[in-house]
Amino acid sequence: MSDSRLAGCKGRNLARFFQLRGWSVAAVGRTCWVSSGTQARWLMNIPDHVFPAAQPEALAALMRAENMFALRYPSREEPGLPAGLYMCRDRNYSIKNLARGFRSAVKGGLARCEVRRVSPDELLVQGLACNRETMQRQERYNPEFGDVKRWAVFVEAASRVPAIEVTGAFVDGQLAAYQLGCLDDGCWNIVYAFSRSHLLEHHPNHALMYSTVESSLRRPEVEAVCAGPKTILVQDGLHDFKTRMGFELEPHQVVIRFHPLLEGLLVSPLVAKSIEMLRKARPEALVLKRAQAFLGAARAARSGVAAPELAMAGRNG
Repeated sequence: MSDSRLAGCKGRNLARFFQLRGWSVAAVGRTCWVSSGTQARWLMNIPDHVFPAAQPEALAALMRAENMFALRYPSREEPGLPAGLYMCRDRNYSIKNLARGFRSAVKGGLARCEVRRVSPDELLVQGLACNRETMQRQERYNPEFGDVKRWAVFVEAASRVPAIEVTGAFVDGQLAAYQLGCLDDGCWNIVYAFSRSHLLEHHPNHALMYSTVESSLRRPEVEAVCAGPKTILVQDGLHDFKTRMGFELEPHQVVIRFHPLLEGLLVSPLVAKSIEMLRKARPEALVLKRAQAFLGAARAARSGVAAPELAMAGRNG
């Protein structure tokens, strides 16, 4: 997609960043959509704080044009998976916004860490170490953040978008943690955050998050700070961290829609029954839990009526 097409879209800065990284980028009206990775066949809207208008026919046409399997987006009106967005809108944000147990961690982190912008060269080398150690702690791997060549493309893309800033917390000259943020449509979006394992004792994440929120909300062009969506079906520990750092979880639903040629089959009672039987046989299998929840969300989007199992999936996730 050309820069001129992005110019009229919400989230155009973040969309440009994804585009430079090789992701598929498209637009419907003023909403930007990106594939969920360079090889993935489903779309998600960006940035997180922008809620697309309900327009099933246009979204179906988008999936046909982009040859995508499915798409997902947040909504406050349409039925879907219970979710939420971590937002801070308090322009007077200060240490008083933090939970009492976190205030000492933030103060200690600020005393120990130097919080400043991260240069592309620093991000290229030290950022890669942060990525790999964070993914190791989380027992996952994304080649865009772990492979040297893929990471170089990422760093180059970030340096070419003026609205993107990478801020780090340094301990004795070492990058202990960093955040990549992007300003779009009055909202500072914290898009990525990674850290070194052996330096966590110095609370670099606490210092970095506090500094980012406090300084961002002082900028006249920033109306709010978004720390991303709540993880669906998985308790990853970030909810406690973000809420105790002063963010509020603003609830919404995640809507799932499949390609028109696949939707009829995937939301059919036969598929739903098959997934239910598999879940009974393997109740702890996360992939089956996700499949059941996402298929239920797609049925709800198609019928316009929230499915009973969606709330259950959200509570048990």
